[in-house]
Amino acid sequence: MKTILKRYLALDILTLSALFCLAASVLQAQDTSLYALCLEEQLTLDPSEGSDCWGWRHPSGTEYAIMGVGDGIAFVNTENMLTEGFADGPTGSPCGGAYWRDMMTWGNYCYAVSECSGTNDGIIVIDMSFLPDSVHLVGTFSVNGASARTSHNLCVDSLKGYLYVEGSGSANNTVYIHDLSDPASPSYVTSFGISGGIHDIYAMNDTVYVAEGWNGSFSIWDLTNKSAPAMLVRVTIPNSGYVHNCWPTDNREYIFTTEETTGKTVKCWDISDFNNVTLVSEYLGPNGMAHNAQVKGDKLYLSHYESGVAVLDISDPTNLVEIGRFDSYPEGEGPPAFHGTWGCYPFASNGLIYGSNIDGRLWILKEEAVSLADTIYPGPPTYFGSGFAKIDIYAVNTQPLKKLVIPFSYAGEAPMTFLACSTNGTRTSHFSLSQAVDLDSDNKRVVWEIAGTELSPGSGKVLTAWFRINFGYYPATLDHLVFIDDWGSHEPTFYTDCFQYRPFDLAYVDYCCEGLRGNINNDPEGINANIIDLVYLVDFIFRDGPAPLCPAEADIDGLGGSGDIIDLTYLVDFIFRGGPGPVSCD
Repeated sequence: MKTILKRYLALDILTLSALFCLAASVLQAQDTSLYALCLEEQLTLDPSEGSDCWGWRHPSGTEYAIMGVGDGIAFVNTENMLTEGFADGPTGSPCGGAYWRDMMTWGNYCYAVSECSGTNDGIIVIDMSFLPDSVHLVGTFSVNGASARTSHNLCVDSLKGYLYVEGSGSANNTVYIHDLSDPASPSYVTSFGISGGIHDIYAMNDTVYVAEGWNGSFSIWDLTNKSAPAMLVRVTIPNSGYVHNCWPTDNREYIFTTEETTGKTVKCWDISDFNNVTLVSEYLGPNGMAHNAQVKGDKLYLSHYESGVAVLDISDPTNLVEIGRFDSYPEGEGPPAFHGTWGCYPFASNGLIYGSNIDGRLWILKEEAVSLADTIYPGPPTYFGSGFAKIDIYAVNTQPLKKLVIPFSYAGEAPMTFLACSTNGTRTSHFSLSQAVDLDSDNKRVVWEIAGTELSPGSGKVLTAWFRINFGYYPATLDHLVFIDDWGSHEPTFYTDCFQYRPFDLAYVDYCCEGLRGNINNDPEGINANIIDLVYLVDFIFRDGPAPLCPAEADIDGLGGSGDIIDLTYLVDFIFRGGPGPVSCD
């Protein structure tokens, strides 16, 4: 025994390192990606009126959500959800009760505009550096350098230090440009016009993207020379609605447009060649009307009215895939109406996402993007002389769970009767709920649900299923228990506080150690002692992964270790060094 220990523990550092890298790569290939939007906090800032939102990071590191409400602009500390600053905004005509406000930040300053007249109308400049004590109104400035004081939309070119403001009312054909060299006092520079209307502006590095409203088009402008704006391209959208906003990808090769009109899709355009701009993909949420689109990396974040905040994977812009959605308006999804999410801010450095509702609620959301290799699998049957049998069900969970739903079918040589499931002696014994959700005795299938106090990440037994073998047939065998996902909406499901997901499942195979040892992962084909078995053993020994279903298969050297470090080194030696193969089960 000492000789064996000496031989097979003599792994050099490089071999061990390579083994872990290999295991990690294979496990990664087996993982399933999961994305969800989880509600962290919510706050009602105004019981009847909300508009756009933005965010700002204080030099101390505190993240603030900024939201427009009925009588001004609120600054909320996202760590304690306290409104630590407020700036009054205009509420006079021609708003008519719709106190829409738009804002962006640059440095320690917040710039905001509104279509309302009255107190603090114009470009509102707010100094946020005094937070958490308060915010200071620096002043208000003309939109056009003269008498215009109202605007629907603005954008800061943070690379060049210019503020672009859309005119409203009779001036909504014009974009007004302000120099932010003195950020406390925007200085009007010049303007450029677009016949027919302007709704939204995005500006970055002297390039300005304009959504042209009822023109049914969007345009891209070169503003390197502020006194001579040059239109690079204008794209007319076929059968368009109201072209509401546009936002390019980080590499500026694609742009997304929204149309605030029922049934009109969010569109992705290839703008890499201005001479050949093409529509490459489309998307529309359940409520049928999107509001604003914003890009961050390979994700598109949409404020989608009654459909809430939607997140799309745009890593392939030609194939938009919704990967997550938070429904901020559970009351309904249509017919399309102006309810639900108005604005969305995905750029906070702490990974939080802010959403603002028209009903005055502020949402703080958190992205959950994890790779899961969670499993659920049944062990072999255990028989009792009184005609009873049981099967233990095991789970590996990397997330804290509130509920598990486990649908399974059972089969055997003789008529079997399902009795019940029990959590006694399992990791879920503290759960308060354990019940059958669905039961079909004729087809031998059951859906069992367990729920309660949080189940910490870990591995081990979570449920025991009990059966009776009918009198006269004992000792007939209970062949296996298999998880099912083709019974209506039932499938194995793990639930966290925020999201739900399907774990991997490993079906029990009713043979154990036939021929040579090494089928550690219980491959139904009986293929043993390969790289997958090696990874399974590494996961079990070092990562608290599931135990081998047949311990004898993991006893590679036949010395009774049943999957210990000796067996691991024996298997490594066999696969990578041409060492002796696994011994026979006989």
